[in-house]
Amino acid sequence: MGLRTIAKVLLTPLALPGLAMVLVGAGVIAAPDPKWNTFPGFWSDLVGVDLPADVFFIFIGATKVIAALSLWGIFGRFLSAIAPFALICPCVSAAYMHKEQGDPYIPGVVCAVLCLLLMVLPESSPVKQKKR
Repeated sequence: MGLRTIAKVLLTPLALPGLAMVLVGAGVIAAPDPKWNTFPGFWSDLVGVDLPADVFFIFIGATKVIAALSLWGIFGRFLSAIAPFALICPCVSAAYMHKEQGDPYIPGVVCAVLCLLLMVLPESSPVKQKKR
Protein backbone atom coordinates (compact mmCIF):
# COMPACT_ATOMS: atom_id res chain seq x y z
CA MET A 1 0.00 0.00 0.00
CA GLY A 2 1.49 3.32 -1.08
CA LEU A 3 1.62 6.61 0.81
CA ARG A 4 -1.12 8.08 -1.39
CA THR A 5 -3.47 5.25 -0.50
CA ILE A 6 -2.68 5.58 3.21
CA ALA A 7 -3.34 9.34 3.06
CA LYS A 8 -6.64 8.77 1.25
CA VAL A 9 -7.72 6.12 3.77
CA LEU A 10 -6.94 8.49 6.65
CA LEU A 11 -8.77 11.42 5.01
CA THR A 12 -11.90 9.56 3.89
CA PRO A 13 -13.52 9.55 7.37
CA LEU A 14 -13.84 13.35 7.08
CA ALA A 15 -16.96 12.57 5.05
CA LEU A 16 -18.76 11.50 8.26
CA PRO A 17 -18.64 14.84 10.12
CA GLY A 18 -19.32 16.44 6.74
CA LEU A 19 -22.52 14.42 6.42
CA ALA A 20 -23.47 15.39 9.97
CA MET A 21 -22.90 19.05 9.07
CA VAL A 22 -25.19 18.76 6.04
CA LEU A 23 -27.88 17.15 8.20
CA VAL A 24 -27.52 19.86 10.86
CA GLY A 25 -27.72 22.57 8.21
CA ALA A 26 -30.83 20.98 6.70
CA GLY A 27 -32.44 20.79 10.14
CA VAL A 28 -32.66 17.00 10.07
CA ILE A 29 -30.63 16.55 13.27
CA ALA A 30 -29.47 18.78 16.10
CA ALA A 31 -25.80 19.66 16.38
CA PRO A 32 -24.05 16.64 17.96
CA ASP A 33 -22.06 18.97 20.20
CA PRO A 34 -23.29 22.34 21.50
CA LYS A 35 -19.91 23.79 20.51
CA TRP A 36 -20.95 23.37 16.86
CA ASN A 37 -23.41 26.21 17.34
CA THR A 38 -20.46 28.60 17.78
CA PHE A 39 -18.86 27.75 14.42
CA PRO A 40 -20.94 30.01 12.13
CA GLY A 41 -20.58 32.95 14.52
CA PHE A 42 -16.82 32.47 14.75
CA TRP A 43 -16.44 32.63 10.96
CA SER A 44 -19.00 35.44 10.60
CA ASP A 45 -16.98 37.57 13.01
CA LEU A 46 -13.73 36.70 11.25
CA VAL A 47 -14.87 37.54 7.72
CA GLY A 48 -17.20 40.36 8.72
CA VAL A 49 -20.21 38.88 6.94
CA ASP A 50 -23.23 37.25 8.55
CA LEU A 51 -23.09 33.57 7.64
CA PRO A 52 -26.45 31.87 8.29
CA ALA A 53 -25.89 28.63 10.21
CA ASP A 54 -27.86 26.49 7.76
CA VAL A 55 -25.89 27.74 4.75
CA PHE A 56 -22.60 27.45 6.64
CA PHE A 57 -23.16 23.83 7.70
CA ILE A 58 -24.52 22.67 4.34
CA PHE A 59 -21.68 24.30 2.38
CA ILE A 60 -18.83 23.11 4.64
CA GLY A 61 -20.38 19.67 5.10
CA ALA A 62 -20.99 19.12 1.40
CA THR A 63 -17.43 20.24 0.63
CA LYS A 64 -16.05 17.65 3.08
CA VAL A 65 -18.25 14.83 1.77
CA ILE A 66 -17.64 15.50 -1.93
CA ALA A 67 -13.90 16.07 -1.49
CA ALA A 68 -13.40 12.97 0.68
CA LEU A 69 -15.26 10.75 -1.77
CA SER A 70 -13.57 12.39 -4.76
CA LEU A 71 -10.18 11.26 -3.44
CA TRP A 72 -11.14 7.82 -4.75
CA GLY A 73 -12.30 9.02 -8.18
CA ILE A 74 -15.99 8.51 -7.43
CA PHE A 75 -16.94 11.74 -9.20
CA GLY A 76 -14.44 11.47 -12.04
CA ARG A 77 -10.81 12.33 -12.73
CA PHE A 78 -11.14 16.10 -12.53
CA LEU A 79 -12.65 16.15 -9.04
CA SER A 80 -10.20 13.47 -7.97
CA ALA A 81 -7.33 15.74 -9.03
CA ILE A 82 -8.63 18.79 -7.16
CA ALA A 83 -9.99 16.95 -4.10
CA PRO A 84 -6.86 17.52 -1.96
CA PHE A 85 -7.11 21.26 -2.70
CA ALA A 86 -10.80 21.29 -1.77
CA LEU A 87 -10.20 19.26 1.39
CA ILE A 88 -7.23 21.24 2.68
CA CYS A 89 -9.38 24.37 3.18
CA PRO A 90 -11.73 22.83 5.79
CA CYS A 91 -8.74 21.13 7.48
CA VAL A 92 -6.72 24.34 7.86
CA SER A 93 -9.82 26.31 8.80
CA ALA A 94 -10.80 23.78 11.46
CA ALA A 95 -7.28 23.76 12.90
CA TYR A 96 -7.31 27.56 13.11
CA MET A 97 -10.78 27.77 14.65
CA HIS A 98 -10.16 25.02 17.21
CA LYS A 99 -6.85 26.61 18.22
CA GLU A 100 -8.53 29.99 18.66
CA GLN A 101 -11.29 28.39 20.74
CA GLY A 102 -8.80 26.53 22.93
CA ASP A 103 -9.75 23.10 21.57
CA PRO A 104 -7.44 20.39 20.20
CA TYR A 105 -6.31 21.51 16.76
CA ILE A 106 -3.68 18.90 15.86
CA PRO A 107 -6.19 16.66 13.96
CA GLY A 108 -6.84 19.52 11.53
CA VAL A 109 -3.10 20.05 11.07
CA VAL A 110 -2.55 16.32 10.42
CA CYS A 111 -5.35 16.30 7.84
CA ALA A 112 -3.86 19.36 6.14
CA VAL A 113 -0.45 17.64 5.97
CA LEU A 114 -2.08 14.56 4.45
CA CYS A 115 -3.72 16.78 1.82
CA LEU A 116 -0.35 18.36 1.07
CA LEU A 117 1.14 14.89 0.63
CA LEU A 118 -1.56 14.05 -1.89
CA MET A 119 -0.72 17.24 -3.78
CA VAL A 120 2.97 16.39 -4.14
CA LEU A 121 3.11 12.59 -4.28
CA PRO A 122 2.95 11.21 -7.80
CA GLU A 123 0.05 9.02 -8.86
CA SER A 124 1.07 5.40 -8.89
CA SER A 125 1.09 3.82 -12.28
CA PRO A 126 -0.24 0.32 -12.81
CA VAL A 127 2.39 -2.38 -12.65
CA LYS A 128 2.95 -3.91 -16.06
CA GLN A 129 3.15 -7.64 -16.35
CA LYS A 130 6.28 -9.05 -17.94
CA LYS A 131 5.64 -10.96 -21.15
CA ARG A 132 6.76 -14.54 -21.13
